[in-house]
Amino acid sequence: RYWHHGCLKCTCCGQALADMGRSFYFKGGMILCKSDYTRMFGSSGACAACGQAIPASEFVMRTNAPQQPLHVFHIKCFACSKC
Repeated sequence: RYWHHGCLKCTCCGQALADMGRSFYFKGGMILCKSDYTRMFGSSGACAACGQAIPASEFVMRTNAPQQPLHVFHIKCFACSKC
């Protein structure tokens, strides 16, 4: 696909993505900056429990522990690690 320089923006935050060297992701019809992609789907785009891809339309659970990497889970895969 092709976009006008001014039209290539992150669907979530509106950040311009046309600058040289700026990475972006296209998933589920959305154009996402690296920050929003990682926030929504984790760094790999896969569930941390089962390893399967997470579709853009699916609800997820995210962990947000200090000094820990962000982990994203399918709702059905998320389980408490303490109990």
